[in-house]
Amino acid sequence: MDQPNNDPSLIFAHPGSIEALVGTTLLKKKGHSEKDRETLYHVEECSPDDFKHTHKYLAILFSAHWCAPCKTFLSMLKEFYSEVNIDSKQCEVLFVSLDRSEDEYKQYYATMPWLAVPYSDGARAQALRQRYRVNGIPQLVVVKSEDGALVTLKGRKDLHEQGVKTIADWNKTVELNMERDEARRVEEAELEALRLKLTQLQLEKTMALQQQQTESAVVIGAQLQ
Repeated sequence: MDQPNNDPSLIFAHPGSIEALVGTTLLKKKGHSEKDRETLYHVEECSPDDFKHTHKYLAILFSAHWCAPCKTFLSMLKEFYSEVNIDSKQCEVLFVSLDRSEDEYKQYYATMPWLAVPYSDGARAQALRQRYRVNGIPQLVVVKSEDGALVTLKGRKDLHEQGVKTIADWNKTVELNMERDEARRVEEAELEALRLKLTQLQLEKTMALQQQQTESAVVIGAQLQ
């Protein structure tokens, strides 16, 4: 297991874009039926464009073929994935492998219907594991699909406790984060306006002092004549 990142602020730092977070080349399953997509390793390349405009959330699944609890959680996640996307596309899943070989990766990913970071992109997988301080699996990190902003590190716990109802809580979290962001932007704008006002007052004070000094020098010069 990689050493997790030692800077907690990195977890919550905005990645800038979903592409910056997960990369531009991912894998998706090919197949005409749900059974094909959950039993065969038939894949093709894709990009975040496949989900960022259609799904509200991206659930990043850290898992491995050799992990028994991962297989148990996989069944629950498949059910969630199917139910939550019936009426509208709400949550895509991205598999990040901790498998020990590419054969294990292919065997395990064959059982999943969603997207995956390619096994060959080990640097991306490692960066994601380190960013979110993954020191145990399975772990499910949920971010906003459009920009990669963090929603929760506890997706696995949420699914265990609430199932598909957890989407409502994620929506509330996003709304609260947006309200906090807006409040912070307003506060920063007010502070900047205050800073500019103080700067202007200081400039006016300096100019007034210079004018006073100039006038005094003129008076003194006149008296000396």
